[in-house]
Amino acid sequence: MTDSIIIIGPGESTKNFSTSSPHPTLAFSGNFKTFQDFNFAPDYWTFLDPNTLIYLYNDHKQGKFSSEFLKKLKEKTTFLYNNFQVDGTFYEYGFTTSRGNGWMVGEFRNEIFPYIKSLFKDSVQVDSVMDIDYFLTYQEKIYESHKYYKKHVIINDPNDKFSKFLLPLVFHYFPEIKNIYSIGFGDFNSPRLNCPIGDVDDYESYKNQFDLIKNRLFDYLNKTEKKLVFLNPESYFNPDIN
Repeated sequence: MTDSIIIIGPGESTKNFSTSSPHPTLAFSGNFKTFQDFNFAPDYWTFLDPNTLIYLYNDHKQGKFSSEFLKKLKEKTTFLYNNFQVDGTFYEYGFTTSRGNGWMVGEFRNEIFPYIKSLFKDSVQVDSVMDIDYFLTYQEKIYESHKYYKKHVIINDPNDKFSKFLLPLVFHYFPEIKNIYSIGFGDFNSPRLNCPIGDVDDYESYKNQFDLIKNRLFDYLNKTEKKLVFLNPESYFNPDIN
């Protein structure tokens, strides 16, 4: 493993990602159709919301992925997940899905999740022992970050997955990483990948949640001598412009 990694999000700027980069890649959420257009499979892939997997499941069942792309995925990509995403604790700690808890611990856990795992080269359940200053430990205390957001912002605001989930995952699973290159996150003036042109969500709650955590985040990066570099410099998360 090198000391660098590229994290790839579902934002518009991912279209500018160079697949010739020598660094390992960790992709997040719904960007498979774009990867297929690139004829590219990331080294790692992860998600937070279980709904993400139902879309992937349906697209695969409907034949929307080429055999060439699926072969690349099976040969190259490791699927990272956490047990709270596949059991009742997802709901117990205040996270929600639009489909409800019964679906999550029934059809999702018993059918959809195993099906998705089979598409990848390997799957790894990330354990729960990472100490980070800005929210203590990776798994159990990720719930504390959720409670923190719940206390400080509107109760039903979406989670800022960049600072609250993905970066802690990188810090935990790739402790040797010193350089984190980011693309496809913080593109709040453009629609997400595969969304209709002009379909831009109201991202104010995401911005509010990131603003709550950003000082802790960048303090942590400084203390651990890690660098976060935005390949999309217009990202809302880029401290050079925000």
